[in-house]
Amino acid sequence: MSRSAADAAPPSQGNGYTRANLYVVRLARAQPQPERLTDASDGVFFATPSWSPDGRVLALSGTPCDDCAEWLYVLSRSGGAPRRLRTIITPAIRPDWSPNGRRLVFIGGRGSVYVMNRDGSASRRLNGARRAHDEAVWSPDGRRIAYTQQQANGRWDIWVMNANGSHPRAVTRTAALSEEFPAWSPDGRSIAFARQAGGRWGLYVMQSDGSHQHVLLRSSYNDEMPAWSPNGRQIAFTRLRGDTSAVYVMNRNGTGVRAISGALRLSYAPTWSPDGKEIVFTNSE
Repeated sequence: MSRSAADAAPPSQGNGYTRANLYVVRLARAQPQPERLTDASDGVFFATPSWSPDGRVLALSGTPCDDCAEWLYVLSRSGGAPRRLRTIITPAIRPDWSPNGRRLVFIGGRGSVYVMNRDGSASRRLNGARRAHDEAVWSPDGRRIAYTQQQANGRWDIWVMNANGSHPRAVTRTAALSEEFPAWSPDGRSIAFARQAGGRWGLYVMQSDGSHQHVLLRSSYNDEMPAWSPNGRQIAFTRLRGDTSAVYVMNRNGTGVRAISGALRLSYAPTWSPDGKEIVFTNSE
């Protein structure tokens, strides 16, 4: 399902990358330097982290070997090895915490949206398998879930449904374009997302009902995977430049763009700590 080099699925070994680790950046430092959180061996990939509301735990996708299915893991922010969640759904990718920290939403099986308890139990599919889905994220009040759904022509739209799977409705409908990577603003009023137009991804924002869509950032590169800071003043994102990618931060109006992933060459999928002091992201190596 991958649509770009910085998508959640890690690059293959054919691209020269044999593992993927999580890194953290402390933003208060004058010159932030990424610190590695995981210690993946060859063929092991840890990716697409999501920070728990209490800041203690990260949920993430992972593969224990080249040909293994992707599973869900949790990792203590204080250290240690990732622990696999025993969900019965495989593959399972791109987890996102509910605002109360009790459940996770994720993409599982052949591309459906699922929810489950934080320990991996009581998984339940929220939509059918007739169309593929690739990301799903909770609204800040826990009442809705934004997700992507593939169109018949292979492009992607953003949809929103109630947290129990009822009342699904498209909030982008652009037959000739793709919209992906929805990210709720902290107040729940807006959704930032990436749109592919003219062969390039840019960052946009809209009201949560799909109205008032406008551009946040259109550069000469591919910009995607937006993530709001907890105070709503900044947005982290992934920028692709040729065969490399890096994590950047900008103000919510698109100004003040700066890189934070240092010399790492394929960084993507940023997520903010609940206190706004740190950003965790993936880097393939």
